[in-house]
Amino acid sequence: MIIKGIFRRYERWNPVHPTYGAFWGMGVGIGCGVGWGPGFGPEVIGYVGAGCGAGFSVGITFLGLGIGLPANHLLEVPHSAFMVTRRGALDVARAGLLLGKRSRAGDGLGGIIPDISDVEQSACTSFSGFKMGSWTENIVDLADVKRRSVADVIALQPFHPQATSLKSSSSQSPGDMETSCQGNGIMWFFKDRGFDDKSIHEMSRKCKRLEGIDREKASENWEYLKSIGIQERKLPSVVGKCPKILTLDLHDKLVPMVQCLRALETKPKEVASAITKFPQILLHSLEEKLAPLLAFFEALGAPEKQLGKMILLNPRIISYSIESKLSQTVDFLASLGLSKDGMIGKLLVKHPLIMGYSVDNRLRPTSEFLRSLGLTGPQLQRVAITFPEVLCRDANKILRPNAMYLKSCGFDSSQIAAVVAGYPPVLIKSVSNSLGPRIKFLEQGMGRQIQEVAEYPDFFRHGLKKRLEARQKLLKQKHVECSLSEMLDCNQKKFLLKFGLV
Repeated sequence: MIIKGIFRRYERWNPVHPTYGAFWGMGVGIGCGVGWGPGFGPEVIGYVGAGCGAGFSVGITFLGLGIGLPANHLLEVPHSAFMVTRRGALDVARAGLLLGKRSRAGDGLGGIIPDISDVEQSACTSFSGFKMGSWTENIVDLADVKRRSVADVIALQPFHPQATSLKSSSSQSPGDMETSCQGNGIMWFFKDRGFDDKSIHEMSRKCKRLEGIDREKASENWEYLKSIGIQERKLPSVVGKCPKILTLDLHDKLVPMVQCLRALETKPKEVASAITKFPQILLHSLEEKLAPLLAFFEALGAPEKQLGKMILLNPRIISYSIESKLSQTVDFLASLGLSKDGMIGKLLVKHPLIMGYSVDNRLRPTSEFLRSLGLTGPQLQRVAITFPEVLCRDANKILRPNAMYLKSCGFDSSQIAAVVAGYPPVLIKSVSNSLGPRIKFLEQGMGRQIQEVAEYPDFFRHGLKKRLEARQKLLKQKHVECSLSEMLDCNQKKFLLKFGLV
């Protein structure tokens, strides 16, 4: 009450109206420190004494004792303006901001900010020693300051968001603004379809052209991909793998490529499945990539009806170079003794994934390992023709451990060669889930020797429960003895007739 009474008496005595502005200063008191900050109204900057218009202000505030220099210039404000509300003071300050801004040619704000007034001219004359500038550098919202802690207020950066926004907008050329709007539109296009910020950033990194397309074009391509059979839940994955799809011309690029691929499909939805697996297939040219590729495989003897199946099963083939990759694979297969006039073409149709492996890093080392097991040239050819997937496996990680397991079971080198030549997948089967249980049943459940498996390698091909155990149970009930080949190398009907089990 004492402090309040002092303010009231000082107010009646003070002949100078209260002022407002941005102040630099040092504060002393509870919760105060050194920093930059503005003040509005008598309750913040105190009262300016008569004769202190030279620039010094000493005042008592609710926060402490402050001494500061006025920044830019001071404007006289009617005392009643401070007695309404704090928000009213802020509005007056903002009005002063507009009055204090000159309308400069070329700043992008011509016609919006009024010309300098007589009041400002008077203030400029009285405070000619101060540097004129924009008050927006130091104005903050008192209502916001009230909600913040002292530390937050100190951490405030001296800029006005609205002024910054206007400045950045005014400095943009019409082309930049149009690009920004388009980029914002494509961002919301992705947001509407469930993409997160990380995915959008990654797609923008992959395809710089995304920033230049409009939302309508992207939506049109998106809907077309849905119309050809790609499930909507898979579309984000497809576009994420190849965002450039959205930038392609629909009628000149996407539609012709899809129509050509549909002419190659042998089953419904093969094209949609191929695009889902490898969406980059739509980026390639019909004349420069697809047509020469089809001609290359046709020259190798690949059946015409199977060409589409091969490409759609492994659509990545379209991205391979005929000269530097596909021709190397063909030459390697020819080195195994396969002919180029039909045999290699049929092999590629049967297992098109083989073309994705490196000849030097995978195919040749695997073939050399098979030779080291004792396989002859014709046996190696049989492996390539009947089970080409064996050639695609890593020799050290997969083939060698399986061969070592067979050796630990009692097979000698010649028997291992016979087993591998007779049934090559024995080198890629799971030891714990396939080979081990069968050998255990052979010895314990059937009472047979390893030698019999060497004579009939297809033993590993038959199912354990449905074929081996079921037939062994029937033979045991009838007390029938036979070889593994007689027991297994026939269908169920012939098996029952052969041993009188009908």
